[in-house]
Amino acid sequence: MAEREDLAVVGARLAMVDGTMPPAAVTLAGRDAGVLTMVDHPYWDSFSVSPDAGWVAWVPHRAEFSPREPLVLLADAPGSIRSVRFQGFGTTRLALSSKAGRLALIAEIGDEDHYLIVLDPTTGALEQDVTTLITRFNLRSVERLRISGDGHRIAVGSRESFVVIDLPSRSLVFESQGRFPSLSHRGDTVAFVDRHNTLVITALATGKRTFPISKWWDTPGVGAWSPDGRFLLAGAKGPLAIYWNAAVIDLATGEVVQIVRLEEGIFGQDTAWINRRLLSG
Repeated sequence: MAEREDLAVVGARLAMVDGTMPPAAVTLAGRDAGVLTMVDHPYWDSFSVSPDAGWVAWVPHRAEFSPREPLVLLADAPGSIRSVRFQGFGTTRLALSSKAGRLALIAEIGDEDHYLIVLDPTTGALEQDVTTLITRFNLRSVERLRISGDGHRIAVGSRESFVVIDLPSRSLVFESQGRFPSLSHRGDTVAFVDRHNTLVITALATGKRTFPISKWWDTPGVGAWSPDGRFLLAGAKGPLAIYWNAAVIDLATGEVVQIVRLEEGIFGQDTAWINRRLLSG
């Protein structure tokens, strides 16, 4: 698996970085590649890298702005930032499609109310509210939100199950037990881990399941697909290994390359591919 000069792997807690600090990035060989930090807003509550690895959506730490003026920052370079404001009190999860075309988020509209909405990142205008489609679990319990590269489908997951929503038809196209669903760039395939920490890939049109790596690998978390769809980031632990590592899985060959050791309790679910122009340091 060749080193990529243009891409690195970013994660909220790679390289022992605290969760409120800028996410750290590493190369595929596990070497330091810098940090993801936006000028004037270095601290964050959550972030999302687009499936094409070229954009980041960033929720500044609440202490930096009024909780009654929820804010999402978008950038395709450290010095090129625009803001999106929306009605409500904040967001607990967000996902940005390729080329920053669509922004999905779990919005806190009231003290107790949570909504699953889709915004136009250019204007901040509401495009869709698909809250009523989520009936398997409460939106307060969502731990995973992902959007396909074209912005047509979103995956929403709790600790036990997940659903995939088709936005043009406003319908559920797939639901399953499992954790950390990750949509392919075209949104036609979803990767997730089952209750045995086995990596599963399912074609949404047919429901056919495949298992891309050996059953001897323990994969507790799934990160992002590479922009070309060949590689998948995940947390992985091989036979007889003690620790989990952030790893790259070659979906064509089943090869698993371990990049860097993960902190205790971190499963590799926040790992994403990122263009190095977004990194600094």
